[in-house]
Amino acid sequence: MFACDTPFKHRSLRLFHGRHLEGPWVEHHRGPIVQDNARIARPAGRVLAFDGRLIRFAQDCSTRYGRQVRAFEITRLDQENYSEGPASVKPIIGPGTKGYWRTSRMHHIDVHAGPSGGWIACVDGWTLHGNDVE
Repeated sequence: MFACDTPFKHRSLRLFHGRHLEGPWVEHHRGPIVQDNARIARPAGRVLAFDGRLIRFAQDCSTRYGRQVRAFEITRLDQENYSEGPASVKPIIGPGTKGYWRTSRMHHIDVHAGPSGGWIACVDGWTLHGNDVE
């Protein structure tokens, strides 16, 4: 289980494991796995397992909460080690331009493979309205 441990700052990411959903939960040996980096610490959805790869999605909170979503490929995950690298140079999804429903932020994605080989994604974004402040 991934958890951001710095509420409202979104700078650190911790990884926990347990034999049962109810716990007890134990922090990974390398924790925190992201430290002092609001660009990649806050989770942005569940880990995607596809084609032998694990992809972790992260909110970019470097300038504000949930600015855009980035993807990281988990390259090593066992009880002693954790490593990951960018799965893409560009963000997976970000705010749209005027006229889009997501004019301000994008902060969650849940990707599902379709039966015919295509993909569908559920996303969560934010649109500014009248009195909202960035």
